[in-house]
Amino acid sequence: MTISDDGKTVGLFEPLMVSENSPARAGLNDLVLELAEKSAAFRSGLPASVSDALADLVRAMNCYYSNLIEGHDTHPIDIERAMRNDYSADPSRRNLQLEAKAHVAVQKWVDEDGMSEPATAPSSIVDLHRRFCELLPPELLFVQNPKTGEQIPVVPGELRTRYVEVGRHVAISPGAVPRFLERMDKAYSLPGRIEAILAAACAHHRLLWVHPFLDGNGRVARLMSYAMLRKALDTRGLWSVARGLARQPAIILTDFTSLREGASTLFIDATEIVLNISDVGLKIRTYQFGVSSHVVLGLGQERSLGRNTIRRRSYWLASKQDRQQ
Repeated sequence: MTISDDGKTVGLFEPLMVSENSPARAGLNDLVLELAEKSAAFRSGLPASVSDALADLVRAMNCYYSNLIEGHDTHPIDIERAMRNDYSADPSRRNLQLEAKAHVAVQKWVDEDGMSEPATAPSSIVDLHRRFCELLPPELLFVQNPKTGEQIPVVPGELRTRYVEVGRHVAISPGAVPRFLERMDKAYSLPGRIEAILAAACAHHRLLWVHPFLDGNGRVARLMSYAMLRKALDTRGLWSVARGLARQPAIILTDFTSLREGASTLFIDATEIVLNISDVGLKIRTYQFGVSSHVVLGLGQERSLGRNTIRRRSYWLASKQDRQQ
């Protein structure tokens, strides 16, 4: 099958990074440094025995918020049951449980340094999609053409072979996707810690603009930026951007249309938003873990009671706070 490439130049989605000469760069650098300082302080404030147990919990919490972004309200208790292979008799709830379990499995792979290439490498992006989708039930592996009603299968790890529209944004031709992904990887392979953190925010936005897959692009973008920030900030898997995004759903519906005309203002705004959301997610996670760690350390039984105690307390916080939004 011939995959159409309209021959659009990769310059179409420049800039890929906010230039050092940009008036906005100083403010973004300040956000990066603030995020790095808070992440380091949070990490160093947790004993290793507690942080290891909490990292396991975070995967389930990140999965909850990532599913929420997709419009899939999977209750935290159902996620916990899925991790024990205890599935609902209701097919729709069972499918969401399997989706949640798939997310946890892929994030665990990231946390265990499973990526052999940088997170922005085309092979890594494809691998994230493949690993997630191959664990999904068949009922979740299709998209529907809103104009014709046609149900199109989603193949795990397969770049799209069709044209797509996301709101008012008409994504690049399918044959151009590999070229644009290669350009992304080259642009974000930069030395320096500030650049690496800033690149995570920029890449998150640009991957969604390319829209390389028929479905699952948002999920892959969040896992990619999670992996990038984990490496740049040594987060040890203790926090991610997912909660901040889930609590501000309007931001997810960013209008990409002006980017086709080379406008950079929206890109700068989106980069700043992702950095701020990362900070919000970290602040909330600090509060949650502060409560949870206090409970566990007060009991003095991190290993035997800690994980269950933390899980119940954090899940209560997740469902109680977010369901009031």
